Amino acid sequence: MAFLCNFSLFAQNNIPANYQQLRNAATQAFQYLDKSQIPNGYLYEFGYPAFVPNHLNGIRTDSNKINALSWHISYASLYSMKVHGNQDMPNPESLQTQQRNFTDSNNGVIALPIFWVKYASFKQNAVSSNLLTLQNNQLYDVASRTQSPYQNQEAFAVTITKEKITNGASFVFKSDMLHSNFGLVPSQVQSLQANFDDGQGWRTLQWNVPLAVNYTQAGTKTIACRVILNNGSSKESHSNLEVKIENILEIYPYREDDFIDFAGGRMSISYSKKYAGLPQKLRKPLIVVEGFDSNQVAPLVNESDYRYRDFIHQINKWVIFNGQNVNYMSLLDDIGGYDLVFLNYANGTADITGVNVPFFQEVLQWVNTNKVNMPNGTREKNVVLGLSMGGLVARFGLAQMVRNGQNTDTRQLITYDSPHRGANIPLGFQALMGQFNNRLTNSVIFFKKALDKN
Repeated sequence: MAFLCNFSLFAQNNIPANYQQLRNAATQAFQYLDKSQIPNGYLYEFGYPAFVPNHLNGIRTDSNKINALSWHISYASLYSMKVHGNQDMPNPESLQTQQRNFTDSNNGVIALPIFWVKYASFKQNAVSSNLLTLQNNQLYDVASRTQSPYQNQEAFAVTITKEKITNGASFVFKSDMLHSNFGLVPSQVQSLQANFDDGQGWRTLQWNVPLAVNYTQAGTKTIACRVILNNGSSKESHSNLEVKIENILEIYPYREDDFIDFAGGRMSISYSKKYAGLPQKLRKPLIVVEGFDSNQVAPLVNESDYRYRDFIHQINKWVIFNGQNVNYMSLLDDIGGYDLVFLNYANGTADITGVNVPFFQEVLQWVNTNKVNMPNGTREKNVVLGLSMGGLVARFGLAQMVRNGQNTDTRQLITYDSPHRGANIPLGFQALMGQFNNRLTNSVIFFKKALDKN
């Protein structure tokens, strides 16, 4: 349709500054159409799809594997197509929060969220066949038309909420993670099936009942899912899962014994088990300062906030060192007797000197105030470990305190992968991440049109 080409060029050449301008332009273009004739109330041309959902047709092909990010972008694209009636699907931001909360509270369990959406699009010959008329870039219904100007479409996808695992995991179809715009409910699903690429073939799952899957070989696995309705219709989807195999001799327990929220973020504490018979107090702190973390400002671009548990997971592994199996967490805790203090920024991309350095200094002062002597009466000095940007935060914070005559009570600063000579991240790219996330959050996804031009 010539109109659609014109509207596409408008989106490419004159992209408005915000969502409302785009929405107003589409609303004006379609304001005279009888919205009740649009099947299911969702119109492709009214939305701003970053990923054209046509390929998510429920038939698995090499070109339509989906991951968590593309699943969310596709969902947000579909959500933005609602042209009339009440919105009957959760907004993309709340949906992502739901999945993140599930992952946080269900360690080792991977959810398999589903969307099945019916929408419409204009037929290519809608104007030429006199099904619609176009005047001044506005569309009008033709009263005497013999057929609908719309064609029915469907989009279906299942993804995995975690894309990298070690050895195995449990998978579950959650009944509250079935999202549809045509009244589909769990009781209308006859069968939930999945093939986890573990040699066991297709298996049937039940709503809300996790199924444990273990792998013996590392590599990229294809997780295929199938949903069969009571009426016999079915759809399939598939995603890639990266599997790593480790010979874990013992699982060292994850612990967060205490936490305190400051204005600049959260401090998590794990007290050493070496002094388990004594009151839980800080005696030998290892202060870990996290690095650049874009999750708080762009959660749909960087889905996972780097937290205390992520650091624990990275060092809680058995490795071969000098011919022996060693666990770094055990070495730090059981043998070294270190109390782990982890700093998680409220905003991992905030100004270093104005926000995150004061947070680090506040935590350090709290640690020094609350630290007690060792059982032998000596007082241990702090060790600070700065990860990536955290190395700059800690270095600047310690130096500033020393210059101001403050006692840091710190004997060693260790920085890992820290850009002491600077990191060139263009301001435009930083702004793009934030704007891209905002567009996703508000279902304003039009970047593909702009990028396709180039």
